[in-house]
Parts: sequence; C-alpha cells; structure tokens
Amino acid sequence: MEKRFRFIRGKNPFQGLEDYLAADELRIRNLKIRYPLQLSLDGFKENDPSYGLRVRLGYYFELLTQGIYGGRLKGCNQLEDTNGVDHNIITSEPDVVSDEKNYLRESKAVSPGGDLKIDDRQLAKYTCLQLGNYLPTPPRITFEIFRHGVRQLIGNFRKKPLGDLVDALSTSTRFMISLPLSVVVAVHKSGEDPLSKHTSRYKGDKWGHNSKLLSSGLNLMLAYPEKTLSDLGLDPYNYNMWKLKFPKDIKVNTKRIEPFPVLLVRDKDHGRWIETLREHGSERHSILFRLKSKIEHSSDE
Repeated sequence: MEKRFRFIRGKNPFQGLEDYLAADELRIRNLKIRYPLQLSLDGFKENDPSYGLRVRLGYYFELLTQGIYGGRLKGCNQLEDTNGVDHNIITSEPDVVSDEKNYLRESKAVSPGGDLKIDDRQLAKYTCLQLGNYLPTPPRITFEIFRHGVRQLIGNFRKKPLGDLVDALSTSTRFMISLPLSVVVAVHKSGEDPLSKHTSRYKGDKWGHNSKLLSSGLNLMLAYPEKTLSDLGLDPYNYNMWKLKFPKDIKVNTKRIEPFPVLLVRDKDHGRWIETLREHGSERHSILFRLKSKIEHSSDE
C-alpha cells in the first residue's frame, strides 16, 4: 500500500498523513459537547434496533458538527419565497443551521469501508434552496463527512449502554471532510459515469435513487484533494483547502475525543458558482434539475 494511504488500515489516523499531523488545529466553538444518554427517539421501534442505533450514531456527529461550528441543531425549516408567494415553500432539514454566517450543514456519518451516499431528493431540495428566493441571501451549504471506526454496530452495541457507543465514537473517529455543495453536486454527476472508479449510481426500486462517493474516493479526497477534485471534473484552483487536525482536550460528556485529520474545502467564489449552476445546471445536471422542478411544482399546488 502506498505510504500516503496507510491511515486506512493503521491504528493511527494520521499514519501516512504527516502534513495533517503537523497542521494547525481546527477551531472549535464548544470545547465540551453534551450527548444526552437518555435519548428518546420519535417513532423508534423496539423490534428494529438497527434503526435506533443508526439514528443514535448519526446524532453523535450532528452534535459534533454543532460543537465545531456553533449554530442550532436541526428542526424542520419551512423557507418561504421572499417575494411573498406563500404557497411556494420548500421544506428542508439541515442538521445544523448557522444563522449568523448563513450556513446550512448536513452531517454524514460513514462506517469503516463505507461510502458517502448522496440521495437525489435531498440534494434536489438543497439545490432548490441554493437557487430559489427562499432566503434573503443564498446560503452556503456544506456536507460534513465523518468516517468513524465503529464496526458491527448492531452486534457490538445492541445490548450495551448508549454511553459505550458514545465513548467508542469519541475514540475511533478516523477523519472529517467538509465539502461545499458544488463538490457534492459534482460527485452526484460523476456517479452517472459507469467508467468512474470512485463514484457510483443507484437507480433501483429498493431504495431512493442516489449517487455515491465510494470509500476509495473518500480516502483519495483526504490524501490528494486536488487530484480528486480534478477527477470529478472540477478545477482545484477554484477552491480553498485547509488541512487541519482535530484539537486535543475536546470532550463529549466526559470522554476526550481523540484527534484526527480534518480537510476543509470551500469555494473561492461562491456567487459565481451559483450563477453558473443557475445558467447551465439544467443541461449539465439533468437528473438533479428534473427532480428540482418536480419538487418546486408540487409545492405550488
């Protein structure tokens, strides 16, 4: 295995990524994060423990995202057209909303060896929010992707206290990658290419249609972000990238989070990307824009 990718199987998440280990620390808004261990879940079914555990695991990273950036945790937000057309409403559920900085953040937890799934409908809703007049100014939308190290979630944690899962996540998170909507849209498009090595496309009937950034693509993004952006058809020059490390002494409840590599990617000119998407999106991202149109038309009824 190439030295740069030793973090994939090594116990040390910085193995092969010495530039991340020597980098500045990520700035954290909340040094202490509280995870409520008596967490109740609406609609939780005792006969489906996998549902409850997956939601509880995802909630950990929603809280971590809020702890990093600040803002308020998700709630269903109905965003009305500012032109006063009150029937034109898009419903969105970003995991963390930063009103002060006008950010919507989607938290994604990815298991060991797992892929980042980008659901068509969710991405179409975010595209509606990005291009519509639902907010005074277009928001910046980011996907906060965390690779955790918890294996066999159901088998290992079904009969254990929730605190054991929280502690395991705090000590085994492998990396964080923060991507702007422009990159996520490019991943979605790349999934349509059957020759793509690091993305794929699902169009079956069992689940909702989606594109994926495969595990290999996530690893490549962390190790070689510029090359990965180029492979996705993007110009790395249009992005700012920061390689950082998660700081020491940040705790969830009483457990210290073990540091891990962090990659932040941001558009240099977000407004220009929005205008390009508005002008050419329907021809370059036909699947996404057809669904966007359906969502907007259904909200008009």
